[in-house]
Amino acid sequence: MNTPSKGEYSLNSQSPTTLGFFERARIRNRYIGFNFQSFNLIGGLTVADKVDLPLTYRGIPSSERKDRVATILEKVEMSQCMKHYPSQFLGG
Repeated sequence: MNTPSKGEYSLNSQSPTTLGFFERARIRNRYIGFNFQSFNLIGGLTVADKVDLPLTYRGIPSSERKDRVATILEKVEMSQCMKHYPSQFLGG
């Protein structure tokens, strides 16, 4: 959510460019996800751990996170990969 060099954009009918640093960070936490490859991967975390991590940052209780992680991975047809690590996937 950087300030654009030109043009305009909105997120949930609001212009993030008018928000302060912490407000933009809150929006990134709640509405934007990142999918890293290679050097940004945390090798010691499973797929389920990686899905769980942002939910932890949002303060969601552990029992609710577990259910959410399962639901999310089912939706993207990756529930069979819950316990896999980054090294077990092909890059690219």
